[in-house]
Amino acid sequence: MAKISLTASMRSNLLSLQKTNSLMDLTQERLSTGKKVNSAIDNPSSFYTARSLNNRASDLDALLDSMGQGIQTIKAATTAIETATSFLEQAKAVATQSQEKEKPIIARVSNETELLTAISSGKQGYIVLENDITMSTNQSIKLQEGQSIVGKGFLEKTTEKAKITFDIDVDEYNIEDSALYLADNSMLSHLDISANVKSGGIPDDVGLVVAHEKKGIKIQNININMNVNESSVQCNAALIFKSSEAVLTGDINIYANGVTARALHVYNASNVKTENAKINIHSDGDHSRGIVVAYENAFFGIEKGSEVNIWNDDGIAGYGLHTHFATTSISNSNLNIISANIGILNAAGAHFYAGENSQINVNSSIDSFLNDDSKISIENSAVLFLESLAHTTIVNQNGADINVMEGAQITLNDSTGSNCFYLSDNRINESRVLSAENFANEMVCTKESIQNSVDWDSIKDEILSPSTSERTSFQDFNISQYQKILAQYDDLINDAKYKGVNLLKNETLKIKFNETGSSFLDVVGKDISAANIGLTTTEWTTAEDVSRSIGELTSAIGQLRAFSGELGNNYSIVMNRQDFTENLINILTEGADKLTLADMNEESANMLALQTRQQLAINALSLASQASQGVLKLF
Repeated sequence: MAKISLTASMRSNLLSLQKTNSLMDLTQERLSTGKKVNSAIDNPSSFYTARSLNNRASDLDALLDSMGQGIQTIKAATTAIETATSFLEQAKAVATQSQEKEKPIIARVSNETELLTAISSGKQGYIVLENDITMSTNQSIKLQEGQSIVGKGFLEKTTEKAKITFDIDVDEYNIEDSALYLADNSMLSHLDISANVKSGGIPDDVGLVVAHEKKGIKIQNININMNVNESSVQCNAALIFKSSEAVLTGDINIYANGVTARALHVYNASNVKTENAKINIHSDGDHSRGIVVAYENAFFGIEKGSEVNIWNDDGIAGYGLHTHFATTSISNSNLNIISANIGILNAAGAHFYAGENSQINVNSSIDSFLNDDSKISIENSAVLFLESLAHTTIVNQNGADINVMEGAQITLNDSTGSNCFYLSDNRINESRVLSAENFANEMVCTKESIQNSVDWDSIKDEILSPSTSERTSFQDFNISQYQKILAQYDDLINDAKYKGVNLLKNETLKIKFNETGSSFLDVVGKDISAANIGLTTTEWTTAEDVSRSIGELTSAIGQLRAFSGELGNNYSIVMNRQDFTENLINILTEGADKLTLADMNEESANMLALQTRQQLAINALSLASQASQGVLKLF
């Protein structure tokens, strides 16, 4: 087929139309993609430059995530430090409270002069005896309010006792001459107190250790030995309370000998109680007493797991326990009495009360229990074992009253074969018994010796050579709460991880700031566990230990605050770099866009112009073809 021939004008118009269509296609692509450079063909320089900028922006965007995670790791550490600091401040408050709760140490003394100087200062707190002290003849110690004398074993938590020896040689003793005169809120602990009484008489209200109209007395872990050199010298109590309130606790051993000697005297409305105490009492001499509770409703309570052993040895008309116009109460405790004469004299309006879970064992040469114009109350869980070696076990006379609750265990033993129970002018609880015979029958009353039921020899041995029990108490600090807080502190430090990194356990976090890794920050951690920040004092045995802990806590809190400042500085650096990186990414992206993005307004205008040009080209092509169309008219 022959080739079609176009006129010059038609071919010119056709070429113009083809160019217009090509430009329209290019403009349409730019409008659809929004870019003026879509491939390297469009503009190799701009295309590859934009790609480089976009690639760097993409790399930095990935680093932003790493920076964000680094920031979170630092925030986890700083948050943990804030809480850890609160724990340490709480521990410091516990230590400070414990320190304030305990009395301060006034002085540590080694001789009489230092001791008397410390007392005369009037300061309240502990006077610590570093060495044994022998006082000058007739020199007494008169404590002032709030003053306490303790052996150094009290602070060091040992059973060691410091010894104070008094030398008494006067014609007439009065209450102000008492060897050791207690004050309100005084305490004696870890002491061995002894006195040699050479001559002179001692009236009823004077003794070796005396509390007269005082309150808040505490006596624990002491030995008191009042020794009278002449058998004719009368003396009163080794430990005496007159119109006073006191608590006896720990290991207490008291020995008193001499005419009318009393080991422990509680009288004139005094209120004295034992708490978890082991008290060994040994009295010796004519008319001597182990314990006397007397006058104006005085009260002596053996309570809270205590054990009291009394041995009234030899002498004429002595008693193990003598109570009149007063109350003696035993509950949740044991009382053992050995007496060469009468075990218990409950007389003249006194009340002897055997409370719940109490056990009373009495061994005497004459009467175990002389109840004279007084009252005995025995709870249902009490155990009463009375043994008389010579006369009757219980003498109940002159209007005395016995009230035995059902379930009480009472054993009366009289090895001589005489009556276990003697009654005269009695008032017995009628709901239980109606006569002396019935009363005796309802008890366990035996004519045979049952001495093996109680090991009296062991009780004597304990009194003569007392053993140290676990009842011993020392200066007590609130260490358990302190240790609990430190344990929680360490747990918190161990839990301060974020994505496996713990800046509080000496681990390091590396944060990169650019795509090559040449710009970075190492956030160096620190081990701030309790031991590593100097909290090494975990036991408080002395006041110095508590003070040391307070100092350690102060230093540790300072270390935490300094490390928190370091982390805060690193946090600011990373945050600033994060902001910079975000801005740089925007700059890079914007630069790439300027190289490749099309101006949509311009491209739209171009499209409109090309559409017009296309229409004109079509019209021109139509006009060019009219010459050829004229030939048709010839036919």
